[in-house]
Amino acid sequence: MTRTQKPGILVYCPAKERWQIQKIDHSYDLHCGDCFEIKVGYEYIPCRIELGCEWLLYLRETRFYLHPKQKYEVKVD
Repeated sequence: MTRTQKPGILVYCPAKERWQIQKIDHSYDLHCGDCFEIKVGYEYIPCRIELGCEWLLYLRETRFYLHPKQKYEVKVD
C-alpha cells in the first residue's frame, strides 16, 4: 500500500443502484471507469469498475462479477 492509499470496504447501495467505497472518515459512490485495488486472497490487485448488464470489475484481463450482498476489502487513494 502506498502512502496515499487507504483501506476501505466496497459495498452495494440498493437505494442508489451503485457501488460505494466506505472509508473510516467518509464514503463515496463509484462510477464507470473508477480504479482501485481489491483484495483477492492475501494480495491486492488493481482493477476498474464498469457497468454492463451488471456491475463488474476488470482484474487484469479477467472480468469479475460483483455480488450485491458481498462486501470487499479495497485500497483507494
